[in-house]
Amino acid sequence: MGAHNTATGASALVDSAAAQDFIARWSGTTASELATAQSFVIDLCALLGMAKPHPTPEQDYMFERPVTFTHGDGSTSAGRIDCYRRGHFVLEAKKLKAGSHTKGFDDGLLRARSQGEAYARALPAHEGRPPFVLVVDVGTVIEVYAEFSKTGGTYTPYPDPRSHRLQLADLARPEVQDRLRRIWQDPDSLNPARISAQVTRDVAALLAQLAKSLENGGNGVESGHNRRRTDAHQSSASSSCIGTYLTRFRRLFPCLPKTSSCPGQLSGPAANPPRRPGHAAAHAAHSVGRHGPGRLLRRAGQRSAALQLASCSRAQSKTATACGSLPHRSTCSLPPRRPTGARSSPPSSAPCSNARSTPLNATPWAPTTRSAARASSAWCCPL
Repeated sequence: MGAHNTATGASALVDSAAAQDFIARWSGTTASELATAQSFVIDLCALLGMAKPHPTPEQDYMFERPVTFTHGDGSTSAGRIDCYRRGHFVLEAKKLKAGSHTKGFDDGLLRARSQGEAYARALPAHEGRPPFVLVVDVGTVIEVYAEFSKTGGTYTPYPDPRSHRLQLADLARPEVQDRLRRIWQDPDSLNPARISAQVTRDVAALLAQLAKSLENGGNGVESGHNRRRTDAHQSSASSSCIGTYLTRFRRLFPCLPKTSSCPGQLSGPAANPPRRPGHAAAHAAHSVGRHGPGRLLRRAGQRSAALQLASCSRAQSKTATACGSLPHRSTCSLPPRRPTGARSSPPSSAPCSNARSTPLNATPWAPTTRSAARASSAWCCPL
């Protein structure tokens, strides 16, 4: 184990040193595009550990890949792609004279992007359209554009307009090198739709495991001993199980709250596990696939708040029943009917004709408004 860690650390140092050498070699290059473009790509492939382009009869990975443009009037013209890998990318290289922080520099890169898109659409139909267009200003930046439908549509900045432009110094970062390696090796692994589908499947499996655990009282397999456990023990085990799964949820969704205001107070599925075995697991997986994890989590929070209010009402009813020997007074336990749209107000203390006996220590009436529901739901743990 120690030898493996030592080898990994040495490899990281070698990669870092190679990246720094690459950056130092190409920073401040002033030679023309023809003199530098292919050498830059060859050195970049060596840094990423990728094979260098080489001409073959299939013309699937090479410099100066010929293409034919077909124009609207039926005429044709020839063109050449600076670097091409079938099913992966079209690379358009430039060496702009304008400064990197000027409008002329940005305009030059936009023209190079349009040129790269035109090359991608001019490829033979049987080869398909590559998912990536790379725009390189030798010694300065690499811009990444993607179009994962592979239909020749508009290529958009990848992963977003704020981070699609990679400065030369960014090549020292491991995550940037990994992104470029995937473009060379497995470009579909960067498809956001594919990543989202995988996350949805992971969340569905996680919810199914959670539902099965809750059905079994928080443990793996329900036995006769488990069925004889007290309600308090079941609640404690379920709370511990939910805490474990919430930790895994936060790893999938970093935007979720990192702390819980009251980890011991849980409601909803923890207190009322489904009665039919397997029903909750199937329902959880179906809900995630249909509505997505975000909407499902919001619904779970709303249901948890409603169940918490119902639990409080049941507890108050039990307290009132247990105190039946205390003195009683004859009052109306229901609030008076009020017109629609009027503000909530506490009921009158005067007796009425439909009065019934209630304990003196019964919980006073409170308006059932949306704000009251929100206040009660604050006691539930956030998902």
